[in-house]
Amino acid sequence: MDLPRLYVPATLANLGSGFDALGVALDLYLEVEAHPAPEDAFLYEGEGHVEGTDNLIHEGYRAGMRALGLEPLPLRVKAFNPIPLARGMGSSSAALVAGVALADRLSGGRLGREGVFRVAAGLEGHPDNVAPAVFGGFVAALSEPPLAIPLPRPEGVRFVLAVPPYEVPTPFGPGGLAPGGAPGGRHLQPGKKRPLARGAFLGEARGPEGGLPRPAPPAPPGLPHARGPGGDRRRARGRGLGGLRGRGGAHPGRPGARRGGSPRDPGPLRLPGPGRAHASIGHRGGILLEGELKAISLTEVLELVHAHRRSGVLEVRTGPLPLTLRFALGEVVGASILDWEGLDALFAFPLHPEEGVFRFVPTRSPEATQALMPFSVLLGEWARVNDEWDRFRTLIDSPSRVLEAIRPGEPYGAFLGGKSVRAAAKAWGVPLIIAMERAYMGVREGDLYPLRRYSWFALRIRHVGRKTKTLEEFGHLAALLDGSRNLGEIVAEGVPLGLVRRYLIRALAQEELTPPGRGWLLRDLLWEAEKEAE
Repeated sequence: MDLPRLYVPATLANLGSGFDALGVALDLYLEVEAHPAPEDAFLYEGEGHVEGTDNLIHEGYRAGMRALGLEPLPLRVKAFNPIPLARGMGSSSAALVAGVALADRLSGGRLGREGVFRVAAGLEGHPDNVAPAVFGGFVAALSEPPLAIPLPRPEGVRFVLAVPPYEVPTPFGPGGLAPGGAPGGRHLQPGKKRPLARGAFLGEARGPEGGLPRPAPPAPPGLPHARGPGGDRRRARGRGLGGLRGRGGAHPGRPGARRGGSPRDPGPLRLPGPGRAHASIGHRGGILLEGELKAISLTEVLELVHAHRRSGVLEVRTGPLPLTLRFALGEVVGASILDWEGLDALFAFPLHPEEGVFRFVPTRSPEATQALMPFSVLLGEWARVNDEWDRFRTLIDSPSRVLEAIRPGEPYGAFLGGKSVRAAAKAWGVPLIIAMERAYMGVREGDLYPLRRYSWFALRIRHVGRKTKTLEEFGHLAALLDGSRNLGEIVAEGVPLGLVRRYLIRALAQEELTPPGRGWLLRDLLWEAEKEAE
């Protein structure tokens, strides 16, 4: 059984202040083919002169099989390696990742991408090169426990690599020497001394027989190589095109599998970062992720939970507006703004808030729960509907706005006598965003006219008991909130509309008011306040 060819990218770590924490994948790939055989064999072509079955690809393969509790079967491996050895471009990490990924392939994807990362990082001793080799792109890595966090791609950045004519194995890089003067790092392991030079990657040369032809690169090629005196200079893109993959960019495990951890133990998630702008992790069963949206965007948090196939509750807040998302194995199965639930509520929340906080708390995976929408299309649809809301609100500040039909006739008969967009959506039996689009078209074409009224004008609020913090700030409203008049009548008596709106926002956000429909009410009030402030 021939296994699909693997492509594992070269990587850069030791990136300035991100030493031992940040890594990036390049468009330069180790290519590996393998199939079961009567005995281990290794065929090598590329940089350096390597041979033998005591190499890092076979070592990674054996470790991966042992991690699964399986006996490693003999494997015949062919490798084409354009990555310079012992030059700080992650050649050993690429080899170990390829080997562990072979074990994942042979087991039917039981390790998963997370499992491949953990085993390879444990073998390498540091995860900064292993992480981008497995996940691609720009990655932050943590050693204990092994953890990889995808980061936004650095836009407009190209890496220019000056490859020296001499070897710089890992121990002689910024890590220096281990105690006692012996080289530390990857090349020394308990009970077994490794050669420091070319053998550290794969072994030694096999000879021309059975070598691999040089195939076309699996992704758009990197920038041209240019050799200069005393060594060679390589230019490669750091655009995140890398990442462990098989032919066609498939997951290194089962075909079409989702990027993420194994179902049995996906492992913990952590987000490193100093000060307030960070995400932190607690003990398993406690808070798993929390932080500020200035440090990591909401889309990155969502993709992180999805990639690791997590189940739990994600709470997000931007200003006074909260959102609660429920995840099952990385899919969004529930969404709500307070008591307003479903996709209407989800898509009314900004996908790209400029500031805010988040907290993810893990839970057990539910037995069977249907996703609101497949994650593969969810973020795109969310962004599209956000854009639609922005467009429609140029004419109608919120769905609570009451409109009057100037000329009777369909579809605007639902607005006769003055109705809100929300009331029209209910009358039409359509999603709120569809009703908002129809209302927008009606206002633009002159068939509908916005009145200076909102559906929440009908609310009657009666304050009972001690004054709350909100009533202390808006004290002169207290006498009016006796339940005898609705808010529309209070506004008609001369209380500024903006003042009543600010009171409602504060009271709802602090849960001093909890009327039915408070979720959509808070959302609409904040939209109206935004428009008022323009």
